[in-house]
Formats: sequence, structure tokens, C-alpha cells
Amino acid sequence: MKEVYFQKIRGILIFGVIFIHCVFKCNNVLDNCISIIIRTFCNLAVPIFIFLSAYFFNFQKYKNDPKKYLLNKIKRLIIPLLLWNIIYFILDYENFSIIDFITFETAPQLYFIVVLIQLILLTPLLEKGLKNSKIKILLYCVTPIVLLLFRILRIGFSYSFPLYKLFFSYWLIYYLIGLEARNRKIALVKKK
Repeated sequence: MKEVYFQKIRGILIFGVIFIHCVFKCNNVLDNCISIIIRTFCNLAVPIFIFLSAYFFNFQKYKNDPKKYLLNKIKRLIIPLLLWNIIYFILDYENFSIIDFITFETAPQLYFIVVLIQLILLTPLLEKGLKNSKIKILLYCVTPIVLLLFRILRIGFSYSFPLYKLFFSYWLIYYLIGLEARNRKIALVKKK
């Protein structure tokens, strides 16, 4: 059972994500400034969720039956993603193409689920990579390099790449930190 402490953190993060989607611009400069400050703190919610997903990846269950463990985790994520994708597509089918439907762009705010599925599938490889110091350095460089490349595209070429299309690369660093925190916790428990 997951610690109550982390469940409380998740509850706070859920409110943060909800607030992100509720923020609006005002005519009042002070209200906008306050909104920007609050939004900045709320933006921590998604990276922390990514971190916690890695932190709670159960390698013991994975080692017992890798296929079953991964399928169960993916199934828990893909069902709501498919359901909401269908609902959004039906409600606004005139503004979406079949490509939007196939790539889950009918509900772009659910990019988190697509990213999480990718990270879960990559976890066994990431875990091996973290054990090799050279590969570990490369893995930690993926997110900053991708951010830099997309910033160059945006500034130099006026090309905007939507956040949810960045896939796992944008969020990889938070997941790696979660895996490492998990590994350190296990190492500390074994020393005792």
C-alpha cells in the first residue's frame, strides 16, 4: 500500500492540475500577476506526477511477470484515454480529423497519459541505462536538448510544437529522477 504521505501529495497535485485548466486572463494587471505566480507553482504538478509514476514502478511485480505487469499498467491508462478521446471526437467531430482521433489529439490535455504509457514501456530499458554511467549522462541530457531544439525552432523559425506532441522526451528527466529516488530508497532499506 502506498504511503498516506504520497496520497496527500497526489491530492494537492490534482488540485494543481485542475487549477491549470481553470486559469483565465483578466483585465486587472494585479490579478494576472497573481494568476501567473500561482500557475507557475501549479505547473509543478505534472512533473511531480511523472516522478511519482517512476518512484512507484514495482520492479518486483515486473520481474515476476513483465508482460502481465506492463499490460495491466497500460490497460489502466489506455481505457480512460480511449474513452475520453471518443467522447471528445463525438462532441466536436466537425473540427477533428480521423488522424486527430488516431493520435489522441481530440483531447490534447490528456497528453500526460500518452507520455506515461511511453515511459512505462521504456522503464526496463531506462533502468538498465541508469546502471551505466555514460548512458545515464546521455539519458539526463535528452530533456534539455529537446527543449533547446524546440526553443530554437520556435524562435528561429516561428514553428510552434505543441507540448503533448513532444512525447516522452520532454518529461524523461522527471521520470529518471523518480527511478533513481526509488533505487536509492531501496538501497537504504537493504543497508538497514
